Amino acid sequence: KGPFLVACGTTLESYDWTGAGGLDFEKFDLPLKIKNTITAIACDQSNLWLGTDGGGLIQIPQSGAAPRIFNHADGFPFSSIRSLALMPNLKRLFIGFGQGKDGAFGYLDTATLKFTEPSSEPSPRSPVGQIKTADDTNTLWIASAQALYRRKIDSGQYSMSLPSSDVPDYRGSGRLRTLSVFSNFVATIIPSGGVALCDLSNNQWMRLNLSTNLNENYTTKI
Repeated sequence: KGPFLVACGTTLESYDWTGAGGLDFEKFDLPLKIKNTITAIACDQSNLWLGTDGGGLIQIPQSGAAPRIFNHADGFPFSSIRSLALMPNLKRLFIGFGQGKDGAFGYLDTATLKFTEPSSEPSPRSPVGQIKTADDTNTLWIASAQALYRRKIDSGQYSMSLPSSDVPDYRGSGRLRTLSVFSNFVATIIPSGGVALCDLSNNQWMRLNLSTNLNENYTTKI
């Protein structure tokens, strides 16, 4: 599947995880100089996509064609990108934006290169830290700083999963949320401590605490 890439500020490093290249990372040569920190990476057989903190979205064609930068002129609500999720079968690159306490969600059609920001409510209005989907499902999970959303991929319909009556204190200080999706289960961190876990077979959330000690119960990544 080729090397995996690691962002180091405004540069990329690559590593051959087959072991053929030893244990060292190598500098990944980019066809342009990036001035803003790289915050998100997505890649397919046609393009390398780089989200940046204030510099928009950079498309680097695998063919060697000239790179292109997408920003406000292309309809982006912000130039700061926090997350990317590529779905080649739909020809869509889902984008999570975040600038200060504000955020948004949208997608770029990778065939037409046109951007769409869905207008249906409720939709993310705080920084979107992660976008994920389980294989063979019609649900896109969008974790923002203030809420967790489900979005039906075919219809585009939104629903808010958290905060909920089961986990009422999901809202927090505005840190970017992270989540994990696997089969029939979704898990995400709770700002006040612990983890929220949902069994999608019955759509029930439960709160899992790591410790009765508040400091030891504080989570930052999942």
